[in-house]
Amino acid sequence: MIEMSHCSCNFGYLSKSFIHAASQLDYEVYSWTIKRQAQFIHMQRLQVHGVISDEIQKSSPPNLFAAYNLFEKGQQFLKLFI
Repeated sequence: MIEMSHCSCNFGYLSKSFIHAASQLDYEVYSWTIKRQAQFIHMQRLQVHGVISDEIQKSSPPNLFAAYNLFEKGQQFLKLFI
């Protein structure tokens, strides 16, 4: 089984350098809480792996996380930048 790690972060804190550092450590980056189309487009440009939004969408996104421990690993990664 391949173990994946991720970090979920408020979109306002994300930058190209953050995404690059995360990818160097094999972390996927998910941004939250996206409410406007401009925010979504910006996250696409940053090439995040996914977005978390409380807006109703026409189609359901695929399940992004396979296991609970992904959240914990992402939070550990985020502490490197705080």
